[in-house]
Amino acid sequence: MPCGTFDIHDFGSLAEQKVFLRKRARSALKEFCADSELMKECSRSAFKSVIKSPEYEKAPVILGYMAMKDELDLSPILEKAISDGKKVALPRMRRSAGDKATGFSRNPDSFCGKHSDSDFRSDSASKNAVRCFPSDSEKNVMDFFYVESLSDALDDKNCFSIKEPHENLEMLEPLSLPENALVFVPGLAFNLEGARLGRGKGYYDRFLANLPAGRNFTLCGCCFTICVTKDIPIDENDFFVNHLLTEYGFVSVKRV
Repeated sequence: MPCGTFDIHDFGSLAEQKVFLRKRARSALKEFCADSELMKECSRSAFKSVIKSPEYEKAPVILGYMAMKDELDLSPILEKAISDGKKVALPRMRRSAGDKATGFSRNPDSFCGKHSDSDFRSDSASKNAVRCFPSDSEKNVMDFFYVESLSDALDDKNCFSIKEPHENLEMLEPLSLPENALVFVPGLAFNLEGARLGRGKGYYDRFLANLPAGRNFTLCGCCFTICVTKDIPIDENDFFVNHLLTEYGFVSVKRV
């Protein structure tokens, strides 16, 4: 899988490195994603790679997303999963304190508590450290809701103009996510060890922090190959994925 040519070494701070990488990734994606036929072909290729994988076969629950214009479209995969009888959940941004909420308490059975699996965490966080986002923060938080159709359940649009599930649908409780669940995580860029560069809002970092520790999940990063690079700056709030999905395939990745 070819790597991009991003160069972050001229920037001193972690924040500056991330800003630079995001700018470069968005610039590359703007040109790449302008070809609508290419985008459809990328989606079809990703579909073929995923549905024949053992990770898909074993997954009782799949957490997906509705793609932004510069993201890999998972709609064919999610529609196939629904038709195969799998439970599919999609994210909804929390708009206010009135929305359904999972919260971010210091639950010892979640990633916010004592973590036992270092594969999902950056090196700067110790194995037994408590990593938790502010429990009173409603900003940049999302919840997942189960859907039975990609058309009937998706009427609302958030500030990014992405369709979302209704809040009156069944909400996924993060600690109830079962063994072998397949979780698709979009990102602006990834490296071949599974480090992720998001869009800077922390939605997925906050959600993943509440998943139960000690349970086997497939955390699959999703991006286009032009945004797979060698260097991804990480901090203690960043998670690693253990699989990567691009237009060229669905592969396992591992931290060295």
